[in-house]
Amino acid sequence: MAKMKVLISGCGVGGPALALWLARIGADITVVERAPHLRATGQQIDIRGQGIPLLAKMGIQEEVKEVVTKEPGAQLINTYGKTMAFFPADPQSDTKQGLSSEYEIMRGDLIHILQGATKNHKAVRYLFGKSIESFTQDDIADPNGKVHVLFSDGQTEDYDLLVGADGARSRIRRLMLGLSNPDALESQNAHFAFFSIPARPGDSNRWTICFLPERAVLSSRKDHPDYLRAYMIIHGKYPSLDAAYESNDKAQLKKAWSDLFAGRGWEADRFLHELEHSRVAEDLYAGPINFVKLPEGGWNKGRVTLLGDAACSSTLNGKGTTVALAGAYVLAGEIATLLDAGETLHRTIVQGTANYEKTLRPLVKIAQTTSKGGFGSNLPQTWWQIYLLWFVAWLAALFRLDKWGWLTSDNLDQWQLPEYRVLDQKRV
Repeated sequence: MAKMKVLISGCGVGGPALALWLARIGADITVVERAPHLRATGQQIDIRGQGIPLLAKMGIQEEVKEVVTKEPGAQLINTYGKTMAFFPADPQSDTKQGLSSEYEIMRGDLIHILQGATKNHKAVRYLFGKSIESFTQDDIADPNGKVHVLFSDGQTEDYDLLVGADGARSRIRRLMLGLSNPDALESQNAHFAFFSIPARPGDSNRWTICFLPERAVLSSRKDHPDYLRAYMIIHGKYPSLDAAYESNDKAQLKKAWSDLFAGRGWEADRFLHELEHSRVAEDLYAGPINFVKLPEGGWNKGRVTLLGDAACSSTLNGKGTTVALAGAYVLAGEIATLLDAGETLHRTIVQGTANYEKTLRPLVKIAQTTSKGGFGSNLPQTWWQIYLLWFVAWLAALFRLDKWGWLTSDNLDQWQLPEYRVLDQKRV
């Protein structure tokens, strides 16, 4: 196979996963990350649908199993902490998972595993504390054309393919579209906040969900004996939150969230007290919930393509990690198939990136399906709606309807994972 020089921007989930697949076909890969070290922070994420068999294909399934949070399931509670419905995790390793997936894992643990799979590979180089300042590319009709990249340290280098895997607010996407064009972020009219707090002896290790009126949610998860992960979600327009994001002032951000949730029951006041006073809570990560939606053909431009959240973010719906893993496999698979068929490097890149988008789009459509009013618009608005939800959830738990997608919209298996033998037969 022809030697292909690839630059991947971003060392989250998609970037290292793509590096693993491309290393199998002999590509020369550089992964650049603007952070000075591996950003292994973040909250709990889950791997669903086709992401599960992909773990085995990548050769990391056992490593992932060793560090999953082993969350026993999910429970809905009232504001006094009483369990109204419980959905146990499904121990079977199939593509259908319940409300709480068997493959619940801390984001940092997954990224360590993904990057660890290639960090010592002779064809893969990781560069931290560096970013892409700008790039240009030769005419797409030029069979010998390259992408010319200027890095933040002033270095320049040429590549056959540039992949933006740098998150929902991707700089590569903005540069690819043109800085004067509107970005692809689509507001879901909702907000989220994640942070850690010190654990207490009575804290449940179940994923605990407390619905509140006005389409708000308090939630907690426990993956470590010393910490509880606190979550707050609210649907609607809140100028105080928008102003706090714009100010970049963490104190203002904490106050905005406190004003919305103080005194609302269950552990709200405890969460907010720790948010204000605990050093552990300094990992606060909050913002508006946005999806990234680009028109057909919008993921690629010449020798530049987008991957994961940069192409099609679906924040907070539990499917982004699976889409990123599937996207890395499909992109590498389409490229590998064309190379294996004897196509030129030029045609492989142009046609392969187009095939990748065409193949993955149906999965993304499933992942980005929401209610008409955006993410969280179907959350209960009033107490009577919450009472009704509890009753229906109790029935669903009794008959294990969650296992078949109830509550989770876990319908990713409607998309068939392609098979790329040229990838699957090789190992890093």
